[in-house]
Amino acid sequence: MSKGEYLHLFKVVLVGNSCVGKSSIVIRYADNDFSDVFLATIGVDFRFKSFMLNGESVKLQIWDTAGQEKFRTITSSYYRGAHALMIVFDITDMQSYLDGTTYWFQ
Repeated sequence: MSKGEYLHLFKVVLVGNSCVGKSSIVIRYADNDFSDVFLATIGVDFRFKSFMLNGESVKLQIWDTAGQEKFRTITSSYYRGAHALMIVFDITDMQSYLDGTTYWFQ
C-alpha cells in the first residue's frame, strides 16, 4: 500500500475532566512528543496515528475533547461513530474518576 492508504480506520474518543491529561496522552502517543505546558483544549482536537498490525495497515483517528463543564453538552456529539471511548482521570483526584464513571455518559 502507498503512503496514506489504510485498510482499517478507527475513531477513538478521549473524555474526562479538565486537566487530567487527555491532551498529553494524545500528543505523546500520536506525535511521540511531550510537553509539561498545555493550554486547555477548546471544543475538540484530533490527531492521526497509523501503524501495521498483523500485516494490515491501521489508522486511528484520536479525538481529544474539552473537559471544561461549558463544553460537555457538545462533547457528547463527538461520541457518534466512535469505535472506542477512553475515560481519562487523575489518579490523585477521586472526583475526576467519579465524574468519569457517571457524568460523562448521562
